[in-house]
Order: sequence, then structure tokens, then C-alpha cells
Amino acid sequence: MDAAGSVTEFVIALVFGLVIFPVLTFVFLSGGEIVLLALIVPFVAIGRIAFGKHWWIETREGFKPYWEEQAGTWRLSGERIRKIAGDIERGDLPLQSLGTDASSDVI
Repeated sequence: MDAAGSVTEFVIALVFGLVIFPVLTFVFLSGGEIVLLALIVPFVAIGRIAFGKHWWIETREGFKPYWEEQAGTWRLSGERIRKIAGDIERGDLPLQSLGTDASSDVI
């Protein structure tokens, strides 16, 4: 019985060491990173709005960047996004300003 008990303890320790511990470590570190981002992002966005940093808007064709433009303040960027979206819905695409060379393709 003593040998069977030590084998059982070994198997439990092996499962914990090879499966459970890495999974728990990943969950803990990922959760910490998500919490940190959730705490930082609102302050960064409020800072950009408060200090008048210019916002960029872009269009994409699938995952490939197609066009971008500096839109100004938070309010102006929202208005510009709605205008560009309406233009695209009507078939009036902006001139391509991004991704025109072959070296920008992601492999």
C-alpha cells in the first residue's frame, strides 16, 4: 500500500506541475494585465480629450489599412467618421493613402 500511495502522490504532483500550475499562472498573469489595462485606458482617453490631442481616423479593407487622416478633436473625429462612413456606403471611397507598396504586406 505504501508504494501505491507514493505513486498516487507522484501522479497528482505531476498533473499539478505540468497542467494545473501553468494554466493558473497564465490565468493570473493575463488577468493582472487586463486589470491594469482597464485601469490605465480610461485615464489615457480622458487625457487625450482634455489636452486636445488630435485623433486619427482610418479605413481598412479587411485587415489591410487603406486610408487615414488626422481628424482633430474628439468631437470632430466623431463627425468625420460619420461622414466618411456615409461616403463609403454611397460608394465614394477616399483615395488610398496607406498600404500602396508591396513591402507593407504582412506575411
